[in-house]
Amino acid sequence: MINKLFFFTLFFVAFSTTLTSQSIVIEYTEKANIENQLKGVTDPAIRARVSKHLSKKKVYLFVAQNGESSYKKLDEVIIEDFAAYAEENNILNIGGQQGAAYKNRKENLFLKNSNILGKKYLISDQIPKIKWVITKEQKKIGKFTCTKATTIHFESEITAWFTDEIALSNGPDEYGNLPGMILELETYNKTISATKILTKAVDPTLQFERPKQGEKISVADYYQRLNKILKNIKKNSNKKELKIEN
Repeated sequence: MINKLFFFTLFFVAFSTTLTSQSIVIEYTEKANIENQLKGVTDPAIRARVSKHLSKKKVYLFVAQNGESSYKKLDEVIIEDFAAYAEENNILNIGGQQGAAYKNRKENLFLKNSNILGKKYLISDQIPKIKWVITKEQKKIGKFTCTKATTIHFESEITAWFTDEIALSNGPDEYGNLPGMILELETYNKTISATKILTKAVDPTLQFERPKQGEKISVADYYQRLNKILKNIKKNSNKKELKIEN
């Protein structure tokens, strides 16, 4: 049960051996790269409103066990007592909500709920096999030694920092396919960082709920549609204000 699990905070606990468990819970925080998103927007009122909205931290929970994983948005607050919150709110019954992403490696299945301008989509596809360029650059994230990898993913430059000290080829959202766990991910619009991690066995009775709602669409078709809308927004950035969640 989750109250028997040990809670680790990345920035305070040292790990002396490589983590090989296939069961893991990680809390990620997402921060918007505000200046990048406001490039070309000159209207002061729009900049103020958008900046205020984007400045809010978003908290996500990643859970993986036995080849299944889910990445789900939590309340937009930092959770101090993570273990107590997890037990009280049954966070291990995860997925099925707006923005939830689900992977099943045995079925090679990726599912995600998303929303573009109020229209709901169900992204349904194989798990993306992202091709990375692994560099020799390394840095510490907490007590983990992480290696930098880069890629172009549907017209977007992505930088990931992964650690082979967690023997799980996975990461937030659709990202993965590296020889270790992604602890930090940077795109043009946002930076996602692991802040807390739980590494002991998850409750064996855990059942992952798969996202279901929305118009079914492939990963490629979704990004094609999204990028087309983003290009239109850039052309009209000073004429109207649009909100996109993905």
